[in-house]
Amino acid sequence: MTKFIILILLISSFNLSFGQVDTVTVDGIRVIVGKEVTVACETIKKNNKIYHRQIGATFQRTVLASGWFKQVNDSCYQSVWIGLMIKNKFYQNTNDVFIKYKKGKPYRGRINENDGEYKLIGRCKKGIPSGKFIIKNSENEVLWEGVITIKNE
Repeated sequence: MTKFIILILLISSFNLSFGQVDTVTVDGIRVIVGKEVTVACETIKKNNKIYHRQIGATFQRTVLASGWFKQVNDSCYQSVWIGLMIKNKFYQNTNDVFIKYKKGKPYRGRINENDGEYKLIGRCKKGIPSGKFIIKNSENEVLWEGVITIKNE
């Protein structure tokens, strides 16, 4: 009887350790199904500066927000690349909000950024692209030129 109990314990522990576990990806984070994830990403305001909390499978760290961020919900902004912004047509879509941060504060001023594939030329007000904007490709050809207006102006 004891051998039978030990065998059952070994089989169940082996299945728990090496068995296939159903996982799902939530905002780039792998999560085991059945576990509750309250916050996949978080944006924190502290001392008038914005901090972005990065949560991974084996790490969690809080960094000063710098670069472009896309608003996911009221408390969460995800870091994005210029290429992804262009593919989402941020300059034509009023539903998505993209904000540029520099050293934890919304950027205000001229933008002349190049990521190797695309080049952004324009201005930001309160971190949001505003005014005359030009988007060029790597061959310096104009892909889009126009005026971007802030939603709440």
